[in-house]
Amino acid sequence: MVEDGGETEGVLYEVPFDRYLYKREGVYEGTYLPAFVDVKIGNQIYDDGLTFLVLQKSEEIARPGHYRIEIEKGADLYLSEAFP
Repeated sequence: MVEDGGETEGVLYEVPFDRYLYKREGVYEGTYLPAFVDVKIGNQIYDDGLTFLVLQKSEEIARPGHYRIEIEKGADLYLSEAFP
């Protein structure tokens, strides 16, 4: 579930801590587990970035429209075309 030295592509946001994010990401339902990771961008390291690890892999369901739009905006601006 956790891998040291791994790489991924994504968007890093600075947001105030709010338990709403835990609810939105399914932590209380046991779907995801919050995890803190160090993020390296170029030569800069950001300590304790919050991410969510899937606990219960299930059939893919469509995201709500507003959430999909939010994710796609970040992807269009920051991620490579190779990002799935």
